[in-house]
Amino acid sequence: MKSALEGGSSRKKRHECPICHELGHRRFTCKNGNPEDIAAMEAARDGLST
Repeated sequence: MKSALEGGSSRKKRHECPICHELGHRRFTCKNGNPEDIAAMEAARDGLST
């Protein structure tokens, strides 16, 4: 186990949106994508969860 003095990575992983492929947000908060793509992703997600 590392001690607090050893340090480590200070970079946080930023999330990539699967719709518009921009960093910093996810599909459910995407405002940049094509509305048809967003609807298709929602439909695919709903179909998999049931």
